[in-house]
Amino acid sequence: MFAPWIKQLPDIYRRVICLSDMNESTQTDAAMIQSVFLLGAKSRIYRGRDRLKTILLDCCEFDFDQCGNPLGSSQSNGPCDICY
Repeated sequence: MFAPWIKQLPDIYRRVICLSDMNESTQTDAAMIQSVFLLGAKSRIYRGRDRLKTILLDCCEFDFDQCGNPLGSSQSNGPCDICY
């Protein structure tokens, strides 16, 4: 679902996000696969998610319920290269 936006991330963040979030590996496994310390992997995951959030919010507007769960989205700045 988020693949088009994840492709916009720098490689250092994209790889670890794909391992930990899309492939459902543990952060420890992602660190071992990337040959980095666990703290480094956690930092990359955090920074990657933060950049992904920025990419998503620059592209789309989201509606949330009272608990913060997403209800839907719409393009905020007109069609972009990522949205369909």
